[in-house]
Amino acid sequence: MIFGVGGVGSNLVQVCKAFTGESARIIAVDKSLDRLLYAKETMGATDFVHIEDGMTESEIIKRIHSKTPNNSGADVAFEVIGNKFTARQAVLSLAPGGKAVLAGLTKPEIQMELPITHIVRRKIEIVGSFGAKASVDTPEVLKMLERRELSLESVSERFSLEEVSAAYNKLYEGNITGKAIVVM
Repeated sequence: MIFGVGGVGSNLVQVCKAFTGESARIIAVDKSLDRLLYAKETMGATDFVHIEDGMTESEIIKRIHSKTPNNSGADVAFEVIGNKFTARQAVLSLAPGGKAVLAGLTKPEIQMELPITHIVRRKIEIVGSFGAKASVDTPEVLKMLERRELSLESVSERFSLEEVSAAYNKLYEGNITGKAIVVM
């Protein structure tokens, strides 16, 4: 399961698919229906959960669990937004023995509250992930592109150098589906 399917998350969808194969269930979670449809129709998500305004945390978790086998939760949840609420939801949406991978960055003073007993009893693992090691990962990504296990479909918008301000505005507003690049 992937919380946040913008630029980073949409790429993570196809990486998960490449590593787990066609039979794996990859659930995209986001508040943008456009990004969710893009993740499913273009990037390989098998299902999605649309977080709508006004939903409570328990409604979100219940909807997520309904997409998993036996309503038990996800085996792995990635949070790539850097939001304390979605990071908490990622942890709470896990099946027993599940792993939450927190990769989204936020301000250093932001903290997340978690129910300790829930984590202990369900044997949940929480790990952080900060980027890639370019010297190791770039050659592997290029090989995966050659084998067509990954695509560049996540590049959904291109901007000229003169349009950089407009690109940042769209990014800040959350109005970019996939990734945007500046073409020089």
